[in-house]
Amino acid sequence: MEKLFFMNYFFYFFSTLSLASAVMVIVVSNPVYSILFLISVFFNASLILLLLDLEFLAVLFILIYIGAIMVLFLFVIMMLDIKNAVTYINLQYYFFISGLILSVIAVEFLILYSCDLVVFTIGTFDNLFYIN
Repeated sequence: MEKLFFMNYFFYFFSTLSLASAVMVIVVSNPVYSILFLISVFFNASLILLLLDLEFLAVLFILIYIGAIMVLFLFVIMMLDIKNAVTYINLQYYFFISGLILSVIAVEFLILYSCDLVVFTIGTFDNLFYIN
């Protein structure tokens, strides 16, 4: 029971770091830092997979995503030599549109939450032969 208690804390810690890194991928203006935060997202996701005892998938995340794809992205961005340009964005427009989308999603969630959804489960594997 004590081990499960600590595993919950580790899950919340790694998921919070992953969400914070994902936000920083979008917020940071330097593309090299953005890729480094994306590497942090994938690393924290692999740590969450380790908590779920999915060691093979965690190693695949680290080897394939971090080791190959992110390094390729990093080299491409460094080779392009992207200059930081000053852009002026009308944030009020984007906040309005995102608020509309968020309200639509919230209404859909509340409608689905208020409905009585019946979940059909198969009790044993013997019932699989009757499904055709």
